[in-house]
Formats: sequence, C-alpha cells, structure tokens
Amino acid sequence: MDVMPEYAMHDNALQEAYKSADQFGWSKEDLEAYDYRGIKMQDARGALQFAEEKGVQRNRIETAHKMLIDRLEPVMIAKYTGLSPDEVNKLVR
Repeated sequence: MDVMPEYAMHDNALQEAYKSADQFGWSKEDLEAYDYRGIKMQDARGALQFAEEKGVQRNRIETAHKMLIDRLEPVMIAKYTGLSPDEVNKLVR
C-alpha cells in the first residue's frame, strides 16, 4: 500500500491491517474487499447474537406464563426467570 489514509494513522488495528496488506502485496481494492468481508461477518455475528438474545427473552416470557398459570407469585417469577418485576406484572394484566 502506497498510502495509508489519515484515519488509519490513529488506529493500531488499522495500521496492522495496512501493514499486512502491504506485506502480501494487496492493492487498495483487495484491502477494501477484505474490509467489506470483515464488516459483513461482524454484521452476521451481530444478527446471530440478537436472535439468540431474542430467543432467550421469549423463553423467559413463556416460562413466566406457565408459572403464572401455576399461581406463583410475580416476585418469585421475576427471581427465577430473570425478568424484571415490571415485566412480570405486565404479563399478569
């Protein structure tokens, strides 16, 4: 790489990326494609993490509903599901 952008001068990770690109003879386009792929992979990891968190929350709510049917106290439901007392009370209504 002949020129490192100004924004990369202050970021150690970007400096390392540019050094690696230079070492392997990557063009600017190669590095941009590599960066783009990295961004896409991070987006996919973020989407997966969001989906997992959403599934965990859905499971907590389903468990809370079952506990309410069994007439457990909302404070106990909150304790064992990890839901807040306000979240449990909203399910009661």
